[in-house]
Amino acid sequence: MAAKLWFLIWAAIGCLAPLQQETFAGAHARWMSGDEPTLATRVAAWDAAHYLKLARVGYESGDLSCAFYPLWPIVLRPFLALPGDGPVWAAWILANALSAAGLFSVYELWRRRFGPAVARDAWLLLLFYPGALFFSVPYSEPLFFALIMLFFWGCETDRWRWVAFSAFLLPLARPIGILVLLPLVWVLWERGWPAVPRIRRAVANRGNRLAMLRQSRRIEQPRAGTASEGLTKGPAAGDSAPRVTRPEPCVGVEPAAALAQGIKRSSKGLNGWLAWGLLGALLAGYAFYFVLMYLWTGNALEGFDIQKVLPNEPSIGHIFKLTGFWQALTSVQDLDGYSEGLLDRLFFVAAVLSLPWLWRLDRPWFSYVLGAGLVPALTTWFCSYRRYAVVLFPVFLVWAFWLRRIGPRWMYWYYVIFLAGLQAWATFSFFTFHFAG
Repeated sequence: MAAKLWFLIWAAIGCLAPLQQETFAGAHARWMSGDEPTLATRVAAWDAAHYLKLARVGYESGDLSCAFYPLWPIVLRPFLALPGDGPVWAAWILANALSAAGLFSVYELWRRRFGPAVARDAWLLLLFYPGALFFSVPYSEPLFFALIMLFFWGCETDRWRWVAFSAFLLPLARPIGILVLLPLVWVLWERGWPAVPRIRRAVANRGNRLAMLRQSRRIEQPRAGTASEGLTKGPAAGDSAPRVTRPEPCVGVEPAAALAQGIKRSSKGLNGWLAWGLLGALLAGYAFYFVLMYLWTGNALEGFDIQKVLPNEPSIGHIFKLTGFWQALTSVQDLDGYSEGLLDRLFFVAAVLSLPWLWRLDRPWFSYVLGAGLVPALTTWFCSYRRYAVVLFPVFLVWAFWLRRIGPRWMYWYYVIFLAGLQAWATFSFFTFHFAG
């Protein structure tokens, strides 16, 4: 509630401040294409205007709006019957409702795994993260976040219909939706699919050898504060997890009692038909995207082709241009710019540093962050990365663990306040037509 009030305060201040007239006049899409700014045009700014335009007039070949994925415009289309600026406010209410559902779900997932204290710390870091601004405006992030939480809750509780439903819709919501294939495959592997003894035995043997190697290094070179030493400690203050004394392959950023509780997952088997059905739902959703683009524009790849005119020319081919990636990583010219901002690169580095801990904590979460965290940075060369990173919920959990371990309690609140300040600036920028992510 405090985070939402914080957003509303700075949104109100931004709405009362003068617009950046040059950006407003040159916008590719505006709500109802009005020449004079209104409260509705401020709320439906930047990408939100593209989504409302697509809901109103649909996709047209050669239009820049074709770069945006169709699920959010489809959801918004029924609200176009509302008079005046009603569709904007309906989209705003719906976006906030979806983000609330996603945020409640991620808190409950964290609380279920690690207890209320850790869940609260991670939740506040997520709520006051600068990119969380986009949970409160009519962008596609709220819809995607609600769907990704439905996906992981389905995996957590063996509700495979939830998994299939979300897997079908995620590729229609955002470009990274198809990358849920990585955590899905890992979940299926953990449930015993595919049941090929030779492959599973080879993977298990390799994993055992690596685990033994790590354990031998810990024994030979003990260090104060390592995961091995922390295994005999009780939970941190405020945690309800029981004491754990057995060795566990845990992270070491939090007393191992909480982490050992977190790596548990249902071991129920999965039949082959169900596994193929889940994979088929995801691939069918991705194929449906291309079918829709062909029916609407005559070119199934219109969404990819139009990206050639966007800044940095987002492309899968950029993944293989390591020199270009390094140049983009080191080309910093301002704090929060469109494609050369320091914040985007700092949050990318923080996400990458969380990967080793996520590997030990939860493999499906690791694979999700690996795909959804790296691919946007590699394909767009950091353009808007701080917004893309807001859906990487496991990263905020690792940040909470870090801050609970590395220093006194005031340090955690220092970073929360620091993030809240960045979010305030981003919110003000968004409502004055400055770039905010």
